[in-house]
Amino acid sequence: ANGNMVYYGGDLRKSYVQTWTPTLAGSSTAGTQTYSVQKGYWTQEGNKITVWGYLTMTAKDGATAGNLRIYGLPVTPANTGMQYPAQLGEIDKLTLTAGKLGISLQGSAGNTYLSFLDYVSAGNASYTPVANLAADTTVIFTCTYLA
Repeated sequence: ANGNMVYYGGDLRKSYVQTWTPTLAGSSTAGTQTYSVQKGYWTQEGNKITVWGYLTMTAKDGATAGNLRIYGLPVTPANTGMQYPAQLGEIDKLTLTAGKLGISLQGSAGNTYLSFLDYVSAGNASYTPVANLAADTTVIFTCTYLA
């Protein structure tokens, strides 16, 4: 009645930008990468979370192994039965797997990381291996998901 929009999940007028620390890591051995840029911001409006990240590496830990992921999401994605597509603003010096057409990024329910995927023209996408990560890779991204 007072002209303000309020709903069960909270007050839509309140959306504060907060920081988080994204990291590039492997699924089986995370490793410890070194960065010249490591920034993350996020907002929450009701149960909708939006994260932004900017990473530029200066060194790759040789122990890093498995599938390539971005760890550290500030809020765990909800179990909605779907994946949450992310947008890549820039991926520089991340090698494309032979025979693949491109790289995408997505979040999944219950996991505080985003997974890199190699996709093909027909068939299923596969996870991007850490071996494709160069010592000076840059990744800029955003993802919106439900909490």
